[in-house]
Amino acid sequence: MKINNNFLTKKIIYEILKRTIKKCAPKVQWRNPVLFTAYLSTVLITIIFIYQILYPNYVHNVPFNTAIIFCLWLAILIGNFLESFMEIYCKTQWLYMQLLRKYNNRYDSDTISYLNKNIYDIHNGDYIFVTVDDIIPCNGKIIKGQAFVNINGINAYSMVLPNKLINIHDLVIMGSKVVSGWLIIQCVMTIDEYFLIYIKLILSGNKVYDTPHELSLKSILFGLTIIFSISCLTLYPFIIFNSHVYEKENSISIVILVSLLICLIPTTTSSLLSCINIANIIKMFKVNIIVANVKILEMAASINAIFIKKNNFFTIMNSKACKFFPATGVTVKELAYASLLSSIVKDTMDNRSIMMLANKFFFIEEQYQLYNLYNLSRPFSTSTGITGINVNDRLIIKGHVNSIRRYLCDKHIFFNDDLENMIRKVSIKWEKLFIVLDNNRILGIVALKYAYRDIKENILHLKRMGIKTILIIDDDELIHNIIKTVGLKQDNLFKIQYHNKISLLINKYISDDKIIAISDSSLIKDRTLIDKIHITMMLISQSSITENIANIIDFDSDPSKIIKIIQLGKELLINRSSIFIFSITNDIVKYCIILPMIFSIISPQLSILNVMKLNTPSSAILSTLIFNAVIIIFLLPVIIKSIDYKILTSKYLLCRNLFIYGCSGLIIPVVAIKLIDLLINLL
Repeated sequence: MKINNNFLTKKIIYEILKRTIKKCAPKVQWRNPVLFTAYLSTVLITIIFIYQILYPNYVHNVPFNTAIIFCLWLAILIGNFLESFMEIYCKTQWLYMQLLRKYNNRYDSDTISYLNKNIYDIHNGDYIFVTVDDIIPCNGKIIKGQAFVNINGINAYSMVLPNKLINIHDLVIMGSKVVSGWLIIQCVMTIDEYFLIYIKLILSGNKVYDTPHELSLKSILFGLTIIFSISCLTLYPFIIFNSHVYEKENSISIVILVSLLICLIPTTTSSLLSCINIANIIKMFKVNIIVANVKILEMAASINAIFIKKNNFFTIMNSKACKFFPATGVTVKELAYASLLSSIVKDTMDNRSIMMLANKFFFIEEQYQLYNLYNLSRPFSTSTGITGINVNDRLIIKGHVNSIRRYLCDKHIFFNDDLENMIRKVSIKWEKLFIVLDNNRILGIVALKYAYRDIKENILHLKRMGIKTILIIDDDELIHNIIKTVGLKQDNLFKIQYHNKISLLINKYISDDKIIAISDSSLIKDRTLIDKIHITMMLISQSSITENIANIIDFDSDPSKIIKIIQLGKELLINRSSIFIFSITNDIVKYCIILPMIFSIISPQLSILNVMKLNTPSSAILSTLIFNAVIIIFLLPVIIKSIDYKILTSKYLLCRNLFIYGCSGLIIPVVAIKLIDLLINLL
């Protein structure tokens, strides 16, 4: 998905500015103790300054105080503006997931006309006209027309959707793409409703975990704020005492002390924490993923084990039907005919693929005859994994090789040598085989093949991160073939578990205080068990929104994205830590600059500590405050781009970040404050 860089319309800019002002309210500011301290201090000196203006006898250095108060409010407004900007930016970007403000023709049923209609102006009950290469803008019913529709981008299959086929095919899904033909669709769910349903879904019933990293960082920031606040409060009586002892006028005002406090407390990190969180949410949008909470992303960085399933994790798509292998005396068209009828019974990705392959052997008129024939038939299914239909006293069924073998054995019918040889030869090249029967007569084999992902490096990547990968599968022989195909070694890489052991293993990990993730929430039907899992990802094309609850939704239905989520989680922690290091070293420099300059006002002898040769104490204080406000803006691009995660030892990673961001935090303030001081004195 491409992020829209030209989203700043007048309306959005107005909304950002409105939010910026609203965030100045005390009920918003108190949520962040560090920023609330800065906010209260700024309000306090603003009130004092207004009092001094109203009573001129108390006026002290009005231009300087005005500049100080302006810089303090500027810092608060910049922090609010950046947070509002990131919130609006985040809210805007989901609109470009799959549906990039595409205009569609609105069909007016009264005037039989087609009107150009923006996707966000579509309402329930509207009639939408879509044709080739159009993306269906809403969930809806087919009213007129017929078309081949690409169901979802990841599986890339098309299927014919004639009017009034069967109930499930009367509906089309938002985000599907019309490959050929045309349709008139009545909207039953708009994009706004669609988004809100999923957001409400992933937020409902999920526990919000407090991560150790977040708690420790907030504790440090809050502790530093308390320490510096107490220090500044005790300075004022000391300064008053000093002025009485030396019989000098108290030239250090409350405005200067508040400026010192604002420069010392970690306002930079506190202002950017929410921006870091939102920036990572936007990164999730880039890969078509929605997370319920940033804390979920943090927990992903500490995952100990991942439960995955063969389907889609190793394969780019579900198995794709490639070829028909008719039995002796059976034509390919006869096998395709039976395969089509047996596949239309149930809407699965395998059946869609078989229907696509079978449709190539028939003209469109013949296809409609087949579908009309199906409407008169009676669906047939058994508990043995075999599906089919009864058509004109013909029982046409289809199933896996072993399922058909068991089914025929119960009827004392056995595979002949020719069929066994065909199965053996076909299984060498194709991974999944279906056998088609017509009244217990074997018509042939439908061969399906997987397209494998290039995941060898990703799996080894997980191993190097110390994450255990647990593969859930029932067929040991199949998993051996898959591991061999993708070039992986099974030793110490996968722990193969069967479905009946999943709950036992999950409970064991949870009892050991391990953080676990599951790449597809549909793997587990037990809602109580899902609630215990820390990170659950729901695949939108393979899960029902009414049956599965997850804290991550993947709009591409790609379970392998759990690896990307882990990487983003680790990048989130690295970004936070790096900004914190930069902020702390900044505070050290500002402390060494501003404190001697303040005390040089009452003790000129301390001016010897002015190693940067700043012109005056007033310009030094003002320069430091300006830098304190402006640095937040310059750090925003760093946050948006973020630091790439690389597999390194914790010790090396810590030393590297301490050197890069610690040194830059020491050097940048020195250079910037000196330049600002020179500019102030030039003006």
